[in-house]
Amino acid sequence: MKAIRMTREKGAIFFLTILFHVGVTAQTVDSVVHKFDRYSAQHLQEKVFVHTDKSFYLVGEVVWFKVYVTDAVFNKPSDISKISYVEILTKDSKPVLQGKIDMNYGSGNGSFMLPSFLATGNYTLRAYTNWMRNIPAEYYFEKSITIVNSLKNAGFAASNTPALNISFFPEGGQMVNGLPTVVAFRMTNENGAGINGIGYLLNQNNDTLVRFLPGHFGIGKFSFTPKKGNQYKALVRFGDKMVIRQLPAVLDEGYVMKLSEVDTTRLKISVNSNIPSNNSAYLFVHTRNRFKAMVQQKMVNGEASFMVDKKMLDHGINHLTVFNRDRQPVCERLYFKRPSKKLDIDIGVKQTSFPQRTKVDLEVITHQQQANIPDADLSVSAFLLDSLQRIDEPGILSYLLLTSDLAGSIESADWYLNNNNPESEAGIDNLMLTHGWRRFKWEEILQDQKPYFEFLPELEGTVVTGKVLDKRTGSPANNITAFLSVPGQNFQFASAVSNSKGELLFNVRKFYGSNELIAQTNYMEDSNYRIDLMSPFSDKFSNHPPSQLALASKWKEQLQNRNLNAQVENAYLKQVKQQFSLPVDADTSHFYGKPDKRYYLDDYTRFTTMEEVMREFVAEVRVRRQSAFYNFKVKRPNSLSFFDSDPLVLLDGVPVFNVNKIMETDPLKIKKIDIINHKYYSGSHVTDGIISYSSYDGDLGGYKLDPNSLIVEYEGLQREREFYSPDYTTPEKLNSRIPDFRNVLYWSPTVKTNETGRHNISFFTSDVPGKYAILVQGITREGLAGSKIVTFDIEDK
Repeated sequence: MKAIRMTREKGAIFFLTILFHVGVTAQTVDSVVHKFDRYSAQHLQEKVFVHTDKSFYLVGEVVWFKVYVTDAVFNKPSDISKISYVEILTKDSKPVLQGKIDMNYGSGNGSFMLPSFLATGNYTLRAYTNWMRNIPAEYYFEKSITIVNSLKNAGFAASNTPALNISFFPEGGQMVNGLPTVVAFRMTNENGAGINGIGYLLNQNNDTLVRFLPGHFGIGKFSFTPKKGNQYKALVRFGDKMVIRQLPAVLDEGYVMKLSEVDTTRLKISVNSNIPSNNSAYLFVHTRNRFKAMVQQKMVNGEASFMVDKKMLDHGINHLTVFNRDRQPVCERLYFKRPSKKLDIDIGVKQTSFPQRTKVDLEVITHQQQANIPDADLSVSAFLLDSLQRIDEPGILSYLLLTSDLAGSIESADWYLNNNNPESEAGIDNLMLTHGWRRFKWEEILQDQKPYFEFLPELEGTVVTGKVLDKRTGSPANNITAFLSVPGQNFQFASAVSNSKGELLFNVRKFYGSNELIAQTNYMEDSNYRIDLMSPFSDKFSNHPPSQLALASKWKEQLQNRNLNAQVENAYLKQVKQQFSLPVDADTSHFYGKPDKRYYLDDYTRFTTMEEVMREFVAEVRVRRQSAFYNFKVKRPNSLSFFDSDPLVLLDGVPVFNVNKIMETDPLKIKKIDIINHKYYSGSHVTDGIISYSSYDGDLGGYKLDPNSLIVEYEGLQREREFYSPDYTTPEKLNSRIPDFRNVLYWSPTVKTNETGRHNISFFTSDVPGKYAILVQGITREGLAGSKIVTFDIEDK
C-alpha cells in the first residue's frame, strides 16, 4: 500500500491522493465497495438529450429534433440502443404524438407535424430508450415546449396571485441536536422558478435566530445549531406577501457533514456525531457510479475530517457518502467539478445583418482549446428570436453534467457552466445542496439483490412485446411458439416462445413507416391461443408536468402575425412538408439475408398451378402429398438428401402452416421464390430451411389469413422528413411573388465536421424581419459536448 500524507486538525485528517482503498478493512471493502462495483456493472444506464429546432410552435408547424444517446457514466455516445422513443405529452401526461427514431452510434433525428386538434398550452417533449424503461421515468429526457392553436383559446390570461413556496435541505440530509448545521433553501413560485425574498429563522418562541437571503434563482443557505426540544420555522416575505414553513425535525442523535474548499486543489469533509459509542466513520466517493475511494477514520471527540484531492475527482457531479461503523449510509453530499475539457464550437458569420432573401454563409469549427476536433456530431438550427421564442435551454453539456444527474428541474442550467466566477461557484454549490442525486438508492446496493430487467436493450432492431393467452381460460400460456410478421415487399419476420407468464419478446429488424403486424401461433397444431401485443411506449411518467401557459396580452399582435405567417406558409408549402425518405444506410433486405437460391418466376415458363412451379423449377424442394395435405422438404446443402423436418414457409413474410394454401395460390401473383437450404435459427425456434414466396405488391397475393391471427396497425421507425429551404440565387426566384414567412430558416441534425474540424453551411433569409439565432449543439465520440449561439438580423425593407 502506498503511503499517504496525514495531518491532524481537531481529530485526524486523511488526505486522499490515490484511487484505491486506503485504511479500509477487508470486511468493509467486501460489504460496501464490492457491492457497489457489482451494482454498477449490472446496471449499465443510458442518457438521452434532445435538441429541438425551437421551443415555441403553432399548430401546423413541424417540430424538428435531434436525439443524442450517451452512456450514463462517461457521457460518450452509446451504440447500445438502436431505437429511441420520443413523445409529446399534455399536462395530464397523455401522449398526443409518438415516434420511434432510428439511432446510429447514439445519433438519430425525427419530426412531428403538429395537428390542428391540439389545444393551446405547454406540453412536455420526452425521450428515452427501451432499456431506460427499467428505471423511473424521472431519468427520461424532458423539456417543455409551447404550442398555440389560434382557432382555440390562445391562452391569454391576466396575472394570477402566485403560489409562493420555500423548501429546506440540511447539508448531509439531517439536522441533529447540538451539531452546527448548514441548511440550504430554495424559494420558488407556482411554476417552480426561483424568486427573491427575505427569510427569518424563528424558534417556537418566535425569536429571530437568523436572517437569510437567496442568491441566484432563489437558492441560498444559512448556518445555525439546532437544540433538542426546539421547533424551528421560517417566515419569508415576498414583497407584500408572507409564507411560513416548518423546518425538518431535529434528531436527538445522528450525524452531520460539512464540505468546504481548503484551496483550489483540496476539499475538506467534516463529519460530526453526538452518538457516544461511535468511534469510526467512512467516506465513500464516486462519480456517476465510478468508484473513486473509500476511507476509514476514527472519530475523536465526535469529529472526523477527510481531505480530498480534487485531482482524484472526475468532472461533473461527485457523490460523497458518509457511513457509520456498521457500514450504513448516514450522510450524503454532492460536489460539482467543472470540466477541464469540452467541445468548443465557433460559428463564423461574415456579417451581423442581412437583407431579405439573401444567402447566409457560415462556417462551423469544432475544437478543444487550440486543437481542431474532426468528426463531431452536430445539429444546427437557425430560428427567429422574439417575445414568444427565447434561447432554448439547457445545452447538451449542462444537461449531461447537471440536469440529467439531479432531481427536479434545474432553472437556467447553462448559467452555471457558462460563468466561472465566485458568484457562479457559490450558485453551483447551492444547487448541489438543494437537488439530490437520483441515479440510485443505497438500499438497492447494500441489499445486493440480483437485478431484474423487464425491458431489453434494442441492440439491432425493434423489440415487440406480447402475451399469449389461452382462449378457454384467459390464463397466460407457457412454452407456446408465436410468430410475428411485418408483411410487404421488404418484409420482416421473428418468432418467440412464451415464458411462464405468457410473455413474448420478438426481436425484429428495423422497419420504417406505418405497417400491419400479423401475430399468430401454428393453428395446425392448436388454435386455442390468442396473442396480444403491447405498446412499445412507456406507461410511466414523471411528476414534473409543464407549467400553466399564460401569454401576456402585449404579445397578442405578435402572435397574430405569427399565426398569419404560418397559415400562408402552409398554404404554399403544404406538400414540401410531407416529403419523406428512408435513411441512407437503411437496410431493406429480408431478415434471412441473401438466399441460397432465388427464382424470379418471370424468367421461366409460366405454369397455371403452384404445384407445377415447385416440381418443375425448384430443385431444392421436394414436394409430396400425403392424404389430403401437401408437404415440403428442403434439400441439404451439398447433398442429395433432404432435411427430416418441415421448413419455414413464408408468403410476403407471413408463415403459412398449411402448404395446401400455397398450392392454391395463383402463381401469376408470385414474383419470386427464395430458398434457404440450411438450418435457420430465430430465437429458440429452429427450422430446416426456409421457402419464402414474394408477391408483386407485397399484399399476400390473395392469401386468406387464419381467423385467429392478430392484425394490428403499427408505426415503425420514422422516415426522415425533408427540411425545405428555398434557393434565391436566380432573379426569377428572388423576385417571386410567393411570400416566404419562414421563422425557422435552417435545420440540419446530421452535420459532421471534416478532418480539419470544419463544416460549411448556407441558407437564405426569409421575408420576416427580426433577430435570429443560430444554435449548434454537438458531441464527439470521446464524449466532449458543447453548444454555441450567435445572432444576426434580417433587415426590414
